[in-house]
Amino acid sequence: MKSDGNRIPENLKNKIFEPFFRAPDTTSITGTGIGLSLSHSLAELHSGTLKLDTAEKQYNSFVLELQLHQEKHTIQLLISDVMMPEISGFVLCQKIKTDLQSSHIPVILLTAKDNLNSKIEGLEVGADAYISKPFSMEYLKAHIENLIENRKNLMDFYSSSPLSHLKSVAHSQIDETFIKKTRRNHQ
Repeated sequence: MKSDGNRIPENLKNKIFEPFFRAPDTTSITGTGIGLSLSHSLAELHSGTLKLDTAEKQYNSFVLELQLHQEKHTIQLLISDVMMPEISGFVLCQKIKTDLQSSHIPVILLTAKDNLNSKIEGLEVGADAYISKPFSMEYLKAHIENLIENRKNLMDFYSSSPLSHLKSVAHSQIDETFIKKTRRNHQ
């Protein structure tokens, strides 16, 4: 990915991935200095790397390298920015929430868009939480823990009595399709 922001000096190529570090000439730009640090940590969690490409002289260019085939883990939660270059967080969330294989995954949308219409749009596409920037890490962590714990409690409850409470649950069309498929498989 490339950024046309202020060029990052080569001598800071490793320092920029430290939490809360901001280059000296970026003090007038809104930010907290956690984006690159978080991205770097996430890349490492997936056995990958995130580096500043110092060969690129016109732009800040970052290279993300991930293994093509990784050990598949169950996705428990997804955090996405709303404003991304290829696909918006709204579209990504809508795709996740309308796919039978992924509709159960909680989605947290992060955004600088703090207006009411954006919050409503986030909820309409199925986001479980909509967090405005800047935010505290404790606040984000509390949302993550809450959503994962709630999903775990639901799984525990329905695994102990998988079919008895289906009619009492509010659900969407995707949920209805899943319920019908489950009923067919258990008959």
